[in-house]
Amino acid sequence: ILINDILDLSKIEAGQLKIKKEPTTVRNIFKEIIPLFNETTEQKNIIIELEVAHNIPQRILIDRNRIRQVFQNLISNAVKFTDKGSVNIEVSSDYSKDLKKLPISKQNIDLTIKIKDTGIGISEGNLDIIFENFRQIDGQDTRKYGGTGLGLAITKQLVELMEGTITVKSKFGEGTTFTIVFKDVEVVETSKKTIKKDDKQKITFKKSKILYADDIEENRSIIKLFLEGEKIEIKEAESGEQALEILKTYSPDLILLDIQLPGIDGHEITKIIRKDENLKALPVIALTAHATKEKIEKYSPLFDEYLTKPIEEDVFKQTIAKYLPHEKDNNQMKPEIKQENFITELIIQKKQIGNFPKGVKIVFKNELEPLYNKISQAISIDDLKQFTDNNKNVGKKHNISGLIEYSEMLLSTISDFNFLKIKELLSHFPEIMKIIYE
Repeated sequence: ILINDILDLSKIEAGQLKIKKEPTTVRNIFKEIIPLFNETTEQKNIIIELEVAHNIPQRILIDRNRIRQVFQNLISNAVKFTDKGSVNIEVSSDYSKDLKKLPISKQNIDLTIKIKDTGIGISEGNLDIIFENFRQIDGQDTRKYGGTGLGLAITKQLVELMEGTITVKSKFGEGTTFTIVFKDVEVVETSKKTIKKDDKQKITFKKSKILYADDIEENRSIIKLFLEGEKIEIKEAESGEQALEILKTYSPDLILLDIQLPGIDGHEITKIIRKDENLKALPVIALTAHATKEKIEKYSPLFDEYLTKPIEEDVFKQTIAKYLPHEKDNNQMKPEIKQENFITELIIQKKQIGNFPKGVKIVFKNELEPLYNKISQAISIDDLKQFTDNNKNVGKKHNISGLIEYSEMLLSTISDFNFLKIKELLSHFPEIMKIIYE
């Protein structure tokens, strides 16, 4: 950890650490980080409480990795110095969006995060030095608490790199509160034009019932908006326990579950459902922000489908249509996939050189084709990035411009969370393989 801290600090001081803003769900970051401290909090008999204001937008434009690093540093610090009581996290904003009028296309907000603990506190004389490099509080038991004296220094500099401010208030023996404020942060929401049902909609659902469990009201509101005007009754639950209670008297045709539910999580609920003779045949779809290779491989057998947030309306409707009665508009012709520029470039290059080198075909056969087949079964962000990197590396090594363009387009769509475009680009890969192999 010390080496990583020093490397981060060196990059910051040399101006080499760049901030990369991308659409980020703040709630999900906390829901990912907090479980990391479960073992420590159980041993110390303390709790971590998370309070997220109802008006926090679904996604904001910020550096996801660095904001996660900041939050993890501060929560770790709070847990370390708290031996009794709690660590409380409050997330608030001045976001004025009316949830009943979801969604809007763009609005800038001021975001405030407070991390309070009931720990040992900091004396007034030490408040001025805690953000300095390699500085620890005088009198602090280094053997007991450990640390490098770099965590808060790096945290402060990362916050400032992201154009935010961090302040601290504390009273010795009573606890500490760190407050982070990011002003004028861009909200990234889907516009009504994108998610509103229009004339091109191919699926019309018949009468059916859905149970949707998600503790975030805005997520539930978006799904309801996707299904606005359909003959679908949606029963909502805000926790795992509530979902199971509803299932005692309610018989849905489909269950939608957020994985990171408070109390009993989505995995445990599904295990209970699969063991119940009356419920085990019900289709269960996981809606989650977690799309790592390990999680999908571990948990996807539990679910009938595994959809990654943010979810595109068309992908969502096509998926639930597998399990709900519906009608399709057969009068609409299936759009023909146009020949992309990268396909044209590959064809031209093949005509110029005759055949692609044997080394290219070997990499495609041994690496890219198996990875493509794996992604086709279940999209994992980790596998997608590896697939994209491998394509780009082959393209650069053998100067195949069409392959380079293909990988760059894929990378861009992954960064934008544009899963419809990702699937469209992946649908071209069999054609790319055919050109390479022939």
